[in-house]
Amino acid sequence: MYRRTLRGLAYACSTGCDDALKAFTQECEGELRAVAQKLKIFGDELDDVRQIVWDKVFLESPEHSKRILEYRGAGRLLHWFRVLAARTMLDELRKARRSDKQQLLARDSALWNTAPSADPEFANMRNKYKDSFRAAFESAAHSLEPEERRNLVRIAGS
Repeated sequence: MYRRTLRGLAYACSTGCDDALKAFTQECEGELRAVAQKLKIFGDELDDVRQIVWDKVFLESPEHSKRILEYRGAGRLLHWFRVLAARTMLDELRKARRSDKQQLLARDSALWNTAPSADPEFANMRNKYKDSFRAAFESAAHSLEPEERRNLVRIAGS
């Protein structure tokens, strides 16, 4: 039905037409999965990021209009969508990475500040090497894959 023009499909999606939304989903779901697979996003994370991408494409927000309205018909709709999905997923991975790092640093700080020592020599050593340990810990946490960082955060939180 919307095969005649992709701009027509994009416009119909922007108005909330159910048939157009179904056609768009059928057309673009494979692209979304391919991008997610390359970025190693699976399971619940894929469901979450899919919702974020769809929201960005079809819903207005205070920061932007419906992204589907930005498609001008120049180039293939799949390519336009692939770029938008990839950028959105990368943004979400960066946000998660920052959040994971902040949680790890907060727990690290709490560990250093809540474990008093009766041994003055140990307390002195702990104070002396605190910054070096923190830098090494941050470097090690940053080198982990996102899934490994989330597991570490979960373990540290329990």
